[in-house]
Amino acid sequence: CKDLAFWEAFLDMLAKNRFNAVSLWNNHPFPYMIRAKNYPKATPFNEEELAEWQQFYKTLFKMAKERGLETYLINWNIVVSTEFAENYGSKEYFDRSELVEKYTRESVTQLINEYDDLTGFGTTLADWMGNWGDEKMTPEEREEWIKVTIVEGIKNADRKVKFIHRAVLSGDPKLMRAVID
Repeated sequence: CKDLAFWEAFLDMLAKNRFNAVSLWNNHPFPYMIRAKNYPKATPFNEEELAEWQQFYKTLFKMAKERGLETYLINWNIVVSTEFAENYGSKEYFDRSELVEKYTRESVTQLINEYDDLTGFGTTLADWMGNWGDEKMTPEEREEWIKVTIVEGIKNADRKVKFIHRAVLSGDPKLMRAVID
């Protein structure tokens, strides 16, 4: 994953074949990319290890931009790192607390501010938003969570970025479309 020679060849292939975007999907990308200002123990990495990850991502996004490719991070909700859960007293999955909302919102803002060549951020309303067990979120509740975390985090950033909003793949698609609209 961190082999930039691989990524250089991959990005060259994308550009040669007239692709225009690269999306990187992760259930929770923040610990690999930032040390959250208000939640420094959310990442498992020491300063040197985190600096290596940050250099990797900054180089990757720069290489993509040089080839005319947009870069997007897409995260799966609602998830935090094991380290965040252990150090700040939350659940790792499906924790709808104000703590996790605040952490997510601030992490989105910080990520955008620290990665100038990142084109945009995306999210999905599925997966860890109560798709199993007794706890379920309605499409409206899912959308509200996205608004107060991801959308507000993007709005709070120092620059504008593009936003990818992936809809729920389960449930009533007409209702989901209405909620997004």
